[in-house]
Amino acid sequence: MDPAQIYLANKGFICHQLMIAADERNLDLDVAREALDDNRENHRRLQGCARPTPTNPKRSPFLAAAMLLAPELPIMVHFGEFPHTPVIDPDTLLATLRPGDIVTHAYRGGGGQLDDAGEPTATFRAAVERGVRLDVGHSGGRLPFPDGAAA
Repeated sequence: MDPAQIYLANKGFICHQLMIAADERNLDLDVAREALDDNRENHRRLQGCARPTPTNPKRSPFLAAAMLLAPELPIMVHFGEFPHTPVIDPDTLLATLRPGDIVTHAYRGGGGQLDDAGEPTATFRAAVERGVRLDVGHSGGRLPFPDGAAA
């Protein structure tokens, strides 16, 4: 079943809660490769779930598969747990990304891109400096950064 149909049916995060997109049993490289090859002219990027394996919190088979299947395309990932999708730790994730890859929901905070003082981490700055791109990816989230306006 297409997870998008479940989202539309219940208007919630049931796919995340049931871990449908995070279950390695649903990772089929042959089917993904065939779909990508049949439609390569339509793809501008792939979204890779950076969900870790149960045995290795620093490795995401989904992110690795996306990079393997389409090394020439940017991979888009997201930070943090929103709300039921833990990802590999931010430093490992950022180190994995290549120039041109995209971090979505990059400005919602709480994903590991800011230090305790609210400043971008050194790893986050280094990723951006080497060409990792940032995307608002608002999608009903929030932008919890001060704007300097008086309260």
